[in-house]
Amino acid sequence: MSQKSNSFENEIKKLENSVNNIENKNLSIEEMLVEFKSGTIAAKKCLEILNDAESQIKLISEEIDNILEESVNDDRKHFERKKESDQ
Repeated sequence: MSQKSNSFENEIKKLENSVNNIENKNLSIEEMLVEFKSGTIAAKKCLEILNDAESQIKLISEEIDNILEESVNDDRKHFERKKESDQ
C-alpha cells in the first residue's frame, strides 16, 4: 500500500509540475502540448489509484457490515435461547 501511496504522490507531483510549466513558462505550442499530455497521463493514473482505493474501501466496508450482522444475529439467538430457558 505504501508503494501505491508513493505512486499517487509521484503522479500528483508530475501533474503539478505540468500545470506549473504550462502556467509559468513561456512555452511553444508543441511544448505546451507535451506538458498537457504528461499532465493528462498523470491525472489518469491518479484517478485509477483513487478508484482502486475506493473499491477496496467498499469491499472492506461490506465485510465489516457482514461481520456485524452475523454478530448481532448470534447475540439475538443467544438472548432468545436464554429467554426461553428462563421461562
